[in-house]
Amino acid sequence: MRPELYVGKLCKAALDLKHLVDPVIAVVNIIRARALHHRQFKSLLEEVGAEHEDVIYNNTVRWLSMGKVLKRAWGLQDEIILFLDTKEISHDFVAKIGCEEWRYEMMFAGDIFEKLSELNVTLQGKDTCQSI
Repeated sequence: MRPELYVGKLCKAALDLKHLVDPVIAVVNIIRARALHHRQFKSLLEEVGAEHEDVIYNNTVRWLSMGKVLKRAWGLQDEIILFLDTKEISHDFVAKIGCEEWRYEMMFAGDIFEKLSELNVTLQGKDTCQSI
């Protein structure tokens, strides 16, 4: 088995972050799944001068991309809440992001996934297995 796949499987099994990941994926899916919602959200980001231009769609094949998804959702949390409020969409993300403990866990999970992604890239380097 390739080392990066082994690390990915091991870490995914050891980390129980479903309670963090599911609300974020669900809210991103609400924004990205419908073309109209997506265009309206991007317009909102442009109007308010947001730091980012869009949310990142989660790729379930490359679960290590979750760090980028979490960090982007963190950076756009106010805009996401504003969008949901404007569209009168009730979502678990709004309640979760209001909880201080959940917010800390979300930041931690984003950092963990980011470091795992960096490790994954390092393990894919040329002749890495020979040097171990």
